[in-house]
Amino acid sequence: MAGGGGGGVGVGVGPGGGRVSPAHSGMSMMMEGGSAGASLQIKARKMSIHMSETITGALNDASLVFYRVNEHVHKKLPVLVQEKKVLMGIRKDVETANQDMEDAQQTISSLQRIEFGTIEALVQRSLAAVQK
Repeated sequence: MAGGGGGGVGVGVGPGGGRVSPAHSGMSMMMEGGSAGASLQIKARKMSIHMSETITGALNDASLVFYRVNEHVHKKLPVLVQEKKVLMGIRKDVETANQDMEDAQQTISSLQRIEFGTIEALVQRSLAAVQK
């Protein structure tokens, strides 16, 4: 173990990657007595190092995921905007065609109510009036 500024007390690696003296940890007083304390101190240091590496890895993975998501959004967003514009144009065309079909249906419906016998009689009267 490396000697630190704490009078022969070992220096470990803290969770942020910085060096931490066991004199500043809450367990330093309990660990100074005997080989069991030294063994416990070594285990605590190893656990601290592994926890630090695990937390750093997890944070780096999360930031990498956010970077990839951001990269994907920046790639796909212009394509999606263009596709939306095309779909809006198609939607407008479909709405226009739908309105035309409804108008044609109303026209056909109104044609079915017309009595052609009355129209034929009016045409014959008109022809007779023109011939006189």
